[in-house]
Amino acid sequence: MKLKKTAIILSILFIWFTSAGFTYFNGKKIIWDKEIIGISVYSEFLLPPPIAVPLWAKNSVKIQKDSFNKDAPTIAIIIDDMGVNKFWSRQAENLPAPVTLSYLPYAEDVEKYAKYAKKLGHELMLHMPMEPDASNIDAGPFALKTTNSKQDFIENIKYNLAKFDGYIGINNHMGSKMSKDENKLSLLMQELEKRGLLYLDSRTTPISLGEVVARRYNIPTSHRDIFLDHVESKEFVKNSLRKLEKRAIKNGTAIAIGHPKKITIEALQKWLLEAKNKGFNIVPVSEVIKLRIYEEKYQKQLLVSAQNQPLQ
Repeated sequence: MKLKKTAIILSILFIWFTSAGFTYFNGKKIIWDKEIIGISVYSEFLLPPPIAVPLWAKNSVKIQKDSFNKDAPTIAIIIDDMGVNKFWSRQAENLPAPVTLSYLPYAEDVEKYAKYAKKLGHELMLHMPMEPDASNIDAGPFALKTTNSKQDFIENIKYNLAKFDGYIGINNHMGSKMSKDENKLSLLMQELEKRGLLYLDSRTTPISLGEVVARRYNIPTSHRDIFLDHVESKEFVKNSLRKLEKRAIKNGTAIAIGHPKKITIEALQKWLLEAKNKGFNIVPVSEVIKLRIYEEKYQKQLLVSAQNQPLQ
């Protein structure tokens, strides 16, 4: 009789262990829900919760690894002010991907244009209107201003961010005054942090605090290196692209900002193919930001390691 009972118990345990009961992961026992012979077995998950993927990473355009040379200089092109000039915005959208396109939230039919660009393989950003130093220049409706009350400021952020989706983060439209206001930038970064978005500083002032404040909130961030077309001439754009190549060769990466203008788009239509033939990686801006963050952390680790080495 005892042998029978023992056999039955062993049979039940065998079924439990093999069909449902225990799994081991990194030495930890996991039990999951399963009803065995009328007995409910309740879960006791010992695994850590899954890591949430931030929105910027979900919305980023993934590069083709087989076409990326890790030893080659890497360039990202951003075209901002997108959506207002419809014709040249469409020409920018039809550039060979991947180019990063940053749309003004107040542009008419901005959601439709952004969706079109996304389908073509471009990465999206939102070009956030911010207050410039010059009081006679209008950054656009619902711009972020140093004079906004806290409530108005946050409402303007939310209003602009809701105009379309699929973007990785924001870069500033104008904003030379706003970019120096540490308190207002903190409010902005708090909203970006909540949403898992990144911040790209357009560097419309050399004393911008954008990156500094973004880092306080652990927001992925970097900055523009070259403006392509703030002087509207073919020769200037051509020289800017040469400077961009030199910067990428010197530093490993470079980020340029241009605009949906005839001289810029026509120059890029030719240059994008030439740059690839020269061996440059042309990538979405999120890829350059990731490379820069990795490099920064790696250099810090090397510095700490060197400091900890005993003197010979």
